[in-house]
Amino acid sequence: MNIDTFKLSRVMPLRVLCLLSLLTVSVHLGAQEKTTIADDAEAKAKEEKETLARQDPQARALLDAAKAKLKSLKSLVADYESTRGASTKNFDKQGEVSLERPNKFRIEAVGGAVVEERTLRAVSDGQLVTTINEYNFAAFEKPVRAENFFLGQNFLVQFFFDPRGIAFDPTDGLWGRAISMFDTNMSAYDKDTKLILLGDRTLEGRKYQVVEIKYNTARTDIRQQIYIGEDKLVYQVDTYFDGMIYSQKYRNFRVDGAITAETWKREKPEKMPMIATDPVRMGAEAPDFALPGHDGGEFTLKGLLEGKKGLYVCVLDGEAAKAAGNADVHLPQMRVLQEMKDKYEKQGLAIVCIVGGTGITPDLKDEMMLNWMPDVTRFNYPIAIDIDLEKGIQGSAFHNFQLNGRNNLLLDGKGRVVFAASNFTNKVNQLAFYQALAQIGFTVSAAELESAAR
Repeated sequence: MNIDTFKLSRVMPLRVLCLLSLLTVSVHLGAQEKTTIADDAEAKAKEEKETLARQDPQARALLDAAKAKLKSLKSLVADYESTRGASTKNFDKQGEVSLERPNKFRIEAVGGAVVEERTLRAVSDGQLVTTINEYNFAAFEKPVRAENFFLGQNFLVQFFFDPRGIAFDPTDGLWGRAISMFDTNMSAYDKDTKLILLGDRTLEGRKYQVVEIKYNTARTDIRQQIYIGEDKLVYQVDTYFDGMIYSQKYRNFRVDGAITAETWKREKPEKMPMIATDPVRMGAEAPDFALPGHDGGEFTLKGLLEGKKGLYVCVLDGEAAKAAGNADVHLPQMRVLQEMKDKYEKQGLAIVCIVGGTGITPDLKDEMMLNWMPDVTRFNYPIAIDIDLEKGIQGSAFHNFQLNGRNNLLLDGKGRVVFAASNFTNKVNQLAFYQALAQIGFTVSAAELESAAR
């Protein structure tokens, strides 16, 4: 360790120094390289040992038994309720979910005081996943992909199809945390995962065993409590996040029954706009787009990337300020984009802001820019408007560039996603971003790394 590094180590957090090592080009070969490999293996073994120490064997066995139960089923139908808060209230059926291997599901909202009324919310026929938005205005259609077609629905849908065991999923858009292709969120989440068996609890006269997955970051307390019945099926999942409780409840399971082919048919209301989407995935090449600028011209992904080492894409909901009654809702985010441009443009980073939304029609474009956006004259990066003039609604770019709810993406020079985050106004996201930026050839200062890690 040289003198400068020693001085830095006295004032900077350990994980910042680890990140700084990413920015140093190694010129050591032979024995030193072997030493590094040995050190990495030792660190990995230590990490695995610490992870096991934080897991209650009984809790892990119970989750594994619940997963084995789901894997043994060919089909499953259940009533469900999804609520915020009051996780102990009695079950009140809101809908029905149907599942069939290898890749078919249907989610319906069920209502009606006298006569039952059913409204399709999502369906996978094995080829396409179709989601109808909650206002019954637009349907979004994307290809079924083995690794992620079940994401973004609910806990039961995910873990019926997901080949992995039941665990905390850092890629779940609910958490709103950063993901880096080079780190897959581990440094951003601080690696503080605990698996705890909470014991028996009784709801509505039935006894359940409850396992808690506790995932603390330096700034957020995140917990999932999973209620498992005597039959090893999951009956309830309470998620504690940012002071709120999100509950998903499942009742009246129908196991391995015959499900008709009609179940997987898409019943799209007449004249409903259909938007074809293929959301970009981590490590995958982003789809091209051709969007008009807010004050004229056209921007394409290919054109923005030409001659650049990277491109930062930020997607903003044009209706958010209208709903909040505040035209400056996006101002902090847009200021961050300007700071990025000022810092890294000379190194080869391009910036583009895409503004869209389900309700943004061509006739609302001028009103949106005037009343629902900050004063954009203070920014000098491209602001593209995602409006499809032929359909009268937005095109697919607004939806394609939202990775599991994350609306800020960093692409490398080949257009591949190397970082994704929900907004960019917290330190966790900044730290993961700097890491990804360094990996694709940019120079990040020690001061920026230290500031992000505080």
